[in-house]
Amino acid sequence: MIHIFVDGSAYYKSGLGGIGVYIIDSDKEYFISKGFRSTTISRMEQIALLLALQSLDRTIPIQAVIYSDSQYVTKSFTEHRLERWEKMNWVGVANIDLWKLILEEIKNHPLLSFRIVHIRGHQEDVSCFKAFGNAVADIFANFKIHKIYHADYL
Repeated sequence: MIHIFVDGSAYYKSGLGGIGVYIIDSDKEYFISKGFRSTTISRMEQIALLLALQSLDRTIPIQAVIYSDSQYVTKSFTEHRLERWEKMNWVGVANIDLWKLILEEIKNHPLLSFRIVHIRGHQEDVSCFKAFGNAVADIFANFKIHKIYHADYL
């Protein structure tokens, strides 16, 4: 079982943002951290998920739990919003471009089985596995730590 923690950050005044991904696979840890410009917190949360999915090997069976403190991201899966939005032709949905890329990435991972779990962010007590993982992803997502800010994902 692989555990994946995803997080995003953005500052509305500057438009600068960042994503953080923390992956635990047995005894190995992997990190992804990138800065973006002209973005929003919702886009950063989605891009963190997308980059996490893209980092997984498509040729082997993978069982994963993906943790996010974004209700926007988690409820899109747990409440089957993505299916409804797709049926409605994405009318009124924000960040359609990213949702479509995420769904395409999932389709391109036929051996991936995952569930997505919402966790409360910014917990003070990080002795819990989930709180610790979220805190690590949050550190890597901090938009202030980046020296390079890429154009938004697309």
